[in-house]
Amino acid sequence: MIRGLVLARANVNHVDCVNETALFWARDRQTCKTLLEVGINPLTASRRTKRSCCAAEVDIRAGTNWLSDEKALNERRKYLGEVSSLFPRAKTRAQYGHIFVGDCVYMVHLGNKATDAEPLVRMEQEFADDHIAFLDPSRKIDRAAWCHHLGITGDVSHRREVIRSVLEGGQLSCGRLPPDRRWTLVCCQYPQGEVVGYVHFSLKEREASPTRGDDGSPLSKVARTGEPTRYLSIGYLKVDRRHMQRGIASLLLAAVPRHLVKLAGRLRKAEPRLFPASGTLTPFLQCISLSVVSLNHAAHPLYRKFGFKVDEEAGSDVIPGTSVRWCSMSRNSQDDIETLIENWDAVLLGRSC
Repeated sequence: MIRGLVLARANVNHVDCVNETALFWARDRQTCKTLLEVGINPLTASRRTKRSCCAAEVDIRAGTNWLSDEKALNERRKYLGEVSSLFPRAKTRAQYGHIFVGDCVYMVHLGNKATDAEPLVRMEQEFADDHIAFLDPSRKIDRAAWCHHLGITGDVSHRREVIRSVLEGGQLSCGRLPPDRRWTLVCCQYPQGEVVGYVHFSLKEREASPTRGDDGSPLSKVARTGEPTRYLSIGYLKVDRRHMQRGIASLLLAAVPRHLVKLAGRLRKAEPRLFPASGTLTPFLQCISLSVVSLNHAAHPLYRKFGFKVDEEAGSDVIPGTSVRWCSMSRNSQDDIETLIENWDAVLLGRSC
């Protein structure tokens, strides 16, 4: 029944007047387990107890008549205690989605320069090596040239500082968007707290009309026609080799609009005149674009599930050892931010990538 409701787009994280989700009312272990598997947030805190269902580790609804089965309640307490022990470090960070796989939980957070820079440096190198493996199995490709082509330049120390700068720039400061409007979300495995995946994305604008006249001279803003095109650009998406085929790539993609809707809420509080509603960022989400290497056949089905279609086959980029053909994909719709979250959460429920 729970899964049926979720597939019918019921909001599994809906809260009542005291900010309690269905997890606070679950009567046994199996109900708790099912709710967690379909994406309920176990860290939601009740306004009455000021604690999450897991943190409490007691059944705060045990006094109600329909929760009188003491054996079921004890099993529920024990299970929620086990769940709570999975991610002690996760409780200190905002999360944008999670999935349970076996005895661990994968949770998405905004990247932090103090804890995430080092693992991102390692995964960035793995990202380059993974592409070399299917671009040129004989490994004749010039690795340094390929890394430069991807924008991965400099030694490890330099890359660490670049990544720290990007992560620091993604933090909301003084209620304003970061200057470059780009962020990195990371996926952590708990209870270890290890970073096992990441996605880079940014909000961009491009002019809808030429900025220069026929003679090459710049056009004034008055002479230009049309509004600038706003879009969301998905950059690199990477999952650790040891954790592939567990739904982490889908989890990271589905977390992007969740982060943006939370960002919009914070902007609205800080600058209500500039950001009057959560729909302020919606135009960016109605056009989402990304590029993927044409030979990366594992990635294409994932993006198609999320509604992306091939725009064009870009020309080949020749680097020492091989040529690389990129595929441009985009998702164009009239979905608002809430609808996009619902659609992508539905895809996540059927995760396989």
